[in-house]
Amino acid sequence: TMIAATVLAIPAFFAIVWHFFVDYTVANEELTLIFVVIYYVFTTIAIIRNIFRRNTVDADIIITAISAYLMIGLCFAVSFMLTETIVPGSLLEGTADGIVGWTDIFYFSFVTLTTLGYGDISPATPQARSLATLEAVCGVMYMSILIARLVSDYQQSKRRS
Repeated sequence: TMIAATVLAIPAFFAIVWHFFVDYTVANEELTLIFVVIYYVFTTIAIIRNIFRRNTVDADIIITAISAYLMIGLCFAVSFMLTETIVPGSLLEGTADGIVGWTDIFYFSFVTLTTLGYGDISPATPQARSLATLEAVCGVMYMSILIARLVSDYQQSKRRS
């Protein structure tokens, strides 16, 4: 897993460096975001697999679970950035200027992941709507499955003691 993560991190790192320091173009931004999304998704899956491989519930596994949840939000935030780069206007903000910046996209991602949904930023294209729906479902499923798993492991460890 570490080797695969490193192999995926190298092109993401060089794409970011290239994008910010050498050639700032939209095509380069899309490529950079694609590499970053792939790396983040792989890392998130590796973290979640680590959670489900453990049989005991301790502080380490709780922190790992929180990290995975935050990584899911980060994966979707970068995916929304990629969607907004490829299809401008995918996310609409209800302010006078209507411009959605990077911080707005992070905010939208975590509001969607938690299914809070204030409604001040909304997906306007089918791609963004599908991504928002997928994120909301992932957020709910992660919490329900993870809580069930942690409670089950906790109960098993108490029975062994």
